Amino acid sequence: MRKTTFHGIFFLLFFINTGISQHKNILECMQVIGFDADQSVIADIDLKWCDTIVDLKSGYFELNYAFGGDTKYKICQVAKFNNTDGTILIGITGYYADEQCSNYPSTFYEISKSEDLFTPLEIKTILPSLDFHLFFIDPNPIQILEKYLPEIKDKYLGSEATLEDILNEVYDYRIIIPRKGTTAKVTLTVCDYIPLNEVSINRDDWSVVEENIRVVEFAYDRDKKQFMPMLNE
Repeated sequence: MRKTTFHGIFFLLFFINTGISQHKNILECMQVIGFDADQSVIADIDLKWCDTIVDLKSGYFELNYAFGGDTKYKICQVAKFNNTDGTILIGITGYYADEQCSNYPSTFYEISKSEDLFTPLEIKTILPSLDFHLFFIDPNPIQILEKYLPEIKDKYLGSEATLEDILNEVYDYRIIIPRKGTTAKVTLTVCDYIPLNEVSINRDDWSVVEENIRVVEFAYDRDKKQFMPMLNE
């Protein structure tokens, strides 16, 4: 494991030998896809103040940042997953923040077996089982949002809006990429733009929308090239 500053990290690339595709380390893979941290971290954060973690053995890269305290938060993760057919999956989870909300958008790429080509992949291709309902501890968040649906349609989203539209306004997926192994954790982030700016939602109701969320583990299948949920229920 190597820990250094972000701006010095790609200097290492000039001292790394290139091999066949799956022998490429995480830095070489990031170079192939043209990784740019400024495209993954879109927030009022100066990346020079981030700590950089490079784990060549595990195929993992991370930027973490302390938001005014001692606790470091992962604002960018990159990891490689070797597929059975000789290709490589690269997963990236970044960070986005504006004046209202923040979330952790993810992108995926497949590096060809010949190592010189890469293809962007849709998240639904890699995690086909993603569905907001999978992450609710109970049906209460859905019931509460349904209760406020008429008012949200009237004041914000329009008459044609559906419950699914509200879910997409309130929730977003957060994929926590593993440093070691092939099991990712996925949960939901919550944006409170609607209750703060559009519709008055009871505080108790909103706390259910925010808190009745669970983390689900997704195991990566190297043959199918997909993450599938590991559910105990």
